[in-house]
Amino acid sequence: MVAGTSRQRTIVASMKTATVRPMPSSSMLPICAPPKHANTVILLVGAFVAIFGACLAVQAAGARMIFGVAQDQQLPLARRTAHVSKALVWPTAGIGLFALLLLAINIKSTQIIPIISSAAIATAQLAYLFVSVPLLRARLRGQWPPKERAAGRFSLGRFGLPVNVVTVLWGAASTVNLLWPRKSLFNPVPPYHWYFQYGPLLYIRVVLAAGSLYYIRSSRRRRGILPEHRLVDPVPADASRLPDMAGHRRRRLRAIRAPALSLARCSSRRLSLRAESG
Repeated sequence: MVAGTSRQRTIVASMKTATVRPMPSSSMLPICAPPKHANTVILLVGAFVAIFGACLAVQAAGARMIFGVAQDQQLPLARRTAHVSKALVWPTAGIGLFALLLLAINIKSTQIIPIISSAAIATAQLAYLFVSVPLLRARLRGQWPPKERAAGRFSLGRFGLPVNVVTVLWGAASTVNLLWPRKSLFNPVPPYHWYFQYGPLLYIRVVLAAGSLYYIRSSRRRRGILPEHRLVDPVPADASRLPDMAGHRRRRLRAIRAPALSLARCSSRRLSLRAESG
């Protein structure tokens, strides 16, 4: 007890004798960089602009992809999906379908967004690997670059093989990283379900299975562009009814060249008149 009391007295005495240092005034503070919250705002604005632009690009690409596949008769209700509005000159049905799909996948489940985005990026990486892996194989076999190469064609030279190897390794690593099942990315908050954790793998399997089944049962029987989207009509049975494309091209060239020729003739006449008057 005596030891405890003496220790308390020592602490109180030291607190009384301690000097309190005054805070420096605002004039004494050094001039430094902008506050951290301003940097945070700038970073958030830049991230918003980048993500907004990326979302617009993805939406435009998705709508265009739906339209392109539909006009090749490879989607259900292809004729309606590929229909182009005369007033808006847009495939309104395709864009509307894509917008509804984007909204439907987010109903009562915000955790599905990282699953679909990871799976979409991983499939894009797989598409790149379908090119880079055969190219690396051809390089290792000495089949690429070709010995008879056209003049002026771009070439990496001796850096081609290292760049190709790095491309394959990067693509494979990023694909595995994007598809690797883990709760920290695909199911960070409750409710916890195993299909969220394995979401990207399940997504790719379901898409491949559904697409393959649809192709086998229906899509491969309907090949070719829809008639209303064809640029050139099919070749008629009577070849004599084919349009004279060569004559049509000559007439178009004459129509294009006629104004230029008349202008050149007028300028030459003016020059000759000036020479005669001089």
